[in-house]
Amino acid sequence: MCAECGYVGCCESQAGHNTLHARATRHAVIYSMPAGAGWAWCYEESRYVP
Repeated sequence: MCAECGYVGCCESQAGHNTLHARATRHAVIYSMPAGAGWAWCYEESRYVP
């Protein structure tokens, strides 16, 4: 899920919709679902974030 706007798409291991969304909107951080229960990834820094 996009941390900025709430868009929900699949990650690279699936169809890569979150990656496409991040590139198109410059919304860099996504959360695993359910939000707050797993990890967050930053596309700008190419790393997991706290």
